[in-house]
Amino acid sequence: MSNFDKLLMTECQRVGRRVMFVRAVTSIVLLLSLALQTGCADSPSKDPIAAASAGEPVVPVRVTPVVADEAPDALRFAGVAVAAQRANLTFQVGGVLNRGDLLVGQPVEQGAVLASVYNPELQPALASAQARLRELRSQSEQATREAERATTLYQRGVISAQQREQLESNAASLRAGLQNAEAGLRQRQQLTAEAELKAPFSGHIEALPVESGEFVAPGQTVVRLASGDALEMTIQVPVEWAQGLDKGQRIALWPRAAAEPLWAEISELGQGSSQSSSLYPVTLRLPNGVVRSGDTLEAELPRTASAGLRVPLSAVVRQVDGQAVFRIRDGRAEHLPVTVSSMRGEWAMIGAEGLQAGDQVVYAGLSRLLDGDRVEIRR
Repeated sequence: MSNFDKLLMTECQRVGRRVMFVRAVTSIVLLLSLALQTGCADSPSKDPIAAASAGEPVVPVRVTPVVADEAPDALRFAGVAVAAQRANLTFQVGGVLNRGDLLVGQPVEQGAVLASVYNPELQPALASAQARLRELRSQSEQATREAERATTLYQRGVISAQQREQLESNAASLRAGLQNAEAGLRQRQQLTAEAELKAPFSGHIEALPVESGEFVAPGQTVVRLASGDALEMTIQVPVEWAQGLDKGQRIALWPRAAAEPLWAEISELGQGSSQSSSLYPVTLRLPNGVVRSGDTLEAELPRTASAGLRVPLSAVVRQVDGQAVFRIRDGRAEHLPVTVSSMRGEWAMIGAEGLQAGDQVVYAGLSRLLDGDRVEIRR
């Protein structure tokens, strides 16, 4: 055997011993792994809830307690007393204003002339309408007489039927023109009368926005008139406070620094609002002789809702079969149908069988939540 063969044999023996060592080590590692796995399977779990829910999805949510609304409360709404009968007086024609010695606060009687305007077109237009009427009346009378004569002449055979019809048609046309002229004259007379502003009712002058000598346009307010016989106050209230109010209901009024309330009566109650605001107008008839126009008062409105439970509006889920909330019990979501009786700002007044004050309901994370889902409560 040559030296090369001896070296090759020695190297093969060395590699064989290494392979056997590696196989032995691998076998030992596998045996230890099996032993460890068997021991872990036989030992009890330290977290039974986590082991029971292994592989089950958990929905993160935020919760809030159900609040007991034990008794109705009251809230005050401020308003200003104003005259129940008031008017912004305007002219139907434009012109230069003359209101004489009229003063703010001055009492006036119904029908009294308060102001006037000068318009250089009114009197000439009236005179022209009167002259036109006189002219047409004269022409109509003449045409009527001619038509009557034409009838007689036609019966005698002096004129033809066509001539008679022309005269009768001319008389009828002038009569129609006369009626039109009379209507035009009445219109001019009314416009001329509108140059004077008269008080529609007895009262006092509340404001004079325009001075004498200024030009006023048709429809521009020149006098604000108010009657002091009765006062009223209008307040704007949210819908949850307007519910339960009725016309004729007595409402407590609190003047500034008053120890005892006054009593007013609801005279008008708005049933809706067409404006962007969600407030409803409520008008109160104020007691006579106690309050003055311009006084600031506070109306105390009671909330007529009965005691119940309330939750945030975001906790109420709207579904096809109604409304519901999700209550948390033992780490799981429980679906509970509810009835929303009213809303108070950001709160919903609800009623639900089995729901109690202090129960935790979900208000965030509802989009992926189903009945029976396991939840993770986040703060």
